[in-house]
Amino acid sequence: MPPKKQKKAPVKPYSDSESEEEFVSASTDTKMDPADFIYCLKAALLDQDISQQLQACLSPVVTELKKEIDELRDDIKKRDNEITKLHEEIDELKQGTRCRTLLFDGLEEESGNMMVEDNVSQFVTNNLNIPLDVCELENCFRVGKKENNKSRRIIVQLHNLGKVKKILGAKQNLRKLKDQTVYINQDLIPKRAEIHKTARQHVKTKKLYRTWIYNGQVHVKMNESDQDSLIVKSLSYLNMLVAGK
Repeated sequence: MPPKKQKKAPVKPYSDSESEEEFVSASTDTKMDPADFIYCLKAALLDQDISQQLQACLSPVVTELKKEIDELRDDIKKRDNEITKLHEEIDELKQGTRCRTLLFDGLEEESGNMMVEDNVSQFVTNNLNIPLDVCELENCFRVGKKENNKSRRIIVQLHNLGKVKKILGAKQNLRKLKDQTVYINQDLIPKRAEIHKTARQHVKTKKLYRTWIYNGQVHVKMNESDQDSLIVKSLSYLNMLVAGK
């Protein structure tokens, strides 16, 4: 049932002799109730001829709007790619500041008058067969709260990048240790450290074959037969690799 009509001033009928603009201008003083307008619009849309005319009128507008939307989507995608690239460049710069820093975990705490620098120097020299003098260490200190029966992490910064690479290249010798378990890793920015941690978890659950760090980048191999490794720069990319396996 149509809405109840209210008495209004009569609307001047449209004449073919006047333009649409003139008709609209002459009718501005006459207001239509919104409910009446909606009812009339629905009734008009049921008329096939009127519906086709409306479609013909609105089609160019809709086409233009779709074109603008597509252009905006392309622009947003382009900007997102630029932002991603900038984030990656920033990550590279941050990681570059840590290229001469190593993390030692599991190395027993010093006793007596031994300094942490001497402990690291002797361990690398004796167990990795790489001569390391204390003077080659730019910074060397433990971090974290001291607890019984638990060795704190040691952050070691060396003067020479070449010596860092030699130490990392000799890490396999750590497997020969019998009296303690020591790990030596590159110091990663938090984002890459989280990626590497997640990748190691996937290796344990057999979703990845192997993961390692090289030059501050997280590398993974999906299968044992893979010739080349993949560099993972984001958790979303890692999750995509695992999901697609």
